[in-house]
Amino acid sequence: MNYLQSLNPSGVDYELRSLTVDSDLTDFVTFLEMLDHHLATKRDFELVQVYLNVFLRIHSDIITNNPEKFEKLLRKIQIDYSKEWERLSGLIRYSLCMVDYCRASK
Repeated sequence: MNYLQSLNPSGVDYELRSLTVDSDLTDFVTFLEMLDHHLATKRDFELVQVYLNVFLRIHSDIITNNPEKFEKLLRKIQIDYSKEWERLSGLIRYSLCMVDYCRASK
């Protein structure tokens, strides 16, 4: 993840397009596991969201042609993504309430 973060957008796009397509799709699975790990550890939510979007846009054909390799992992990512979004949206709502309270108390 640190390497991807150091790249500009075109570099990230290039790296994602350069993933090796072998019979086990190891690079694809490893990349998705890395994204899920970051979601599970509550790190870099927006970055994970962007990388996942680009990855799925580029490699949707490979994923749809190999559902047995990706279905379980993508469902786990979906669950972890939803949990993290709920947590973050709760923090956003809390922050907005605090801002409203501070404005009103003046």
